[in-house]
Amino acid sequence: MRPRSNDPTPADQFEAYIREVEAREAAQPRRPTGPRSTWPQRAIALAVGLALWAVILAGLSRAVVGWP
Repeated sequence: MRPRSNDPTPADQFEAYIREVEAREAAQPRRPTGPRSTWPQRAIALAVGLALWAVILAGLSRAVVGWP
């Protein structure tokens, strides 16, 4: 059975759906894709953080317990 001339074919419906989805995606605000931290930067930050905690704990132990 041939579709009527004014009825959209499945291909037409699919194309309309794709256009609608693309228009919806284009309307959404994009997330900023700035530079992300790499694993060496994270490793350095972790090392600095651990060193800072070591200094803080050493100072507290010296103040509280009287260790050298």
